[in-house]
Amino acid sequence: MDITLDLVKDYLQRISRGEAKISPTILREFKNSCADALEKQFTRQEWRLRMSGVGKPLCQQQLGKEGIEEELDYSTIMRFIFGDLVEAIAIAILKGSGVEVSDQQKRVSTEIAGKTISGSMDLKIKGLDGTKRIWDVKSASPYSFDKKFGQLGGYASLKKDDPFGYIAQGMMYEHADGDKFGGWIAINKSNGEWAVCAVPEDTEEEKIEVIDSVTRKVSMLDDTNTKFRKFPDHLEYHKTSDGEIATGNRLMNPTCSMCGYKKHCWPDSVLHKKVAGSNYRKGFVWYTKLIKRELD
Repeated sequence: MDITLDLVKDYLQRISRGEAKISPTILREFKNSCADALEKQFTRQEWRLRMSGVGKPLCQQQLGKEGIEEELDYSTIMRFIFGDLVEAIAIAILKGSGVEVSDQQKRVSTEIAGKTISGSMDLKIKGLDGTKRIWDVKSASPYSFDKKFGQLGGYASLKKDDPFGYIAQGMMYEHADGDKFGGWIAINKSNGEWAVCAVPEDTEEEKIEVIDSVTRKVSMLDDTNTKFRKFPDHLEYHKTSDGEIATGNRLMNPTCSMCGYKKHCWPDSVLHKKVAGSNYRKGFVWYTKLIKRELD
């Protein structure tokens, strides 16, 4: 895939010098993709087993199946919209640069433990050897880009920290479609940098492990004895010259903070600017208990 990035970089450089253009066909497809992205995010979708969700915690699938409504804060919805728009931009640039792209948003499905799991793969890219592989386009924060997809990351790094189930999603695409899953084309939302995070060639054992894990999760969806899991919160501390002192506030577990069902498990949770920490790192975080809103 190095050749693909070289083509992209060269194409964008030629665009900046006025030496290349984008075809009317690609522009028309891009406009349609942008419209589809907005329609998807602005339309309430009924819960179903999706390949994009099978790698997430079981409790999220159980809550969805029970008919609990997701409640997403506005910033999360904006991130989803950004992600879809970045994907549309990336595919337009890939096509314009001469990369052979096919099967955009191809619907695939498979049967696992008697239930249908469906998904829409982003695209396939034909390599220099003539082989088509499935690729997923991801927009990423600078931290996530470097840690998971960029030079500091890679497949092994992503495997250690994959809260969104990206690996399971890709393996399920491969299982359902038949073509190999190649990996991820990531774009840094902050500076526009591109990276390719490729899946190693020999991942058959890992795919079997993923299918087994998904099978167990799907089988447990109907198990009424399996209670919804609530990831533990933790005390917030701030550093002083005398050491760390608890603020009395409790921070939501990161897994829960990214979940659309958080208000079901944590009904009193509050999104608030982080109380403890250095000023330049005080972004907004979820608290399960907020007693002190600012330090003395």
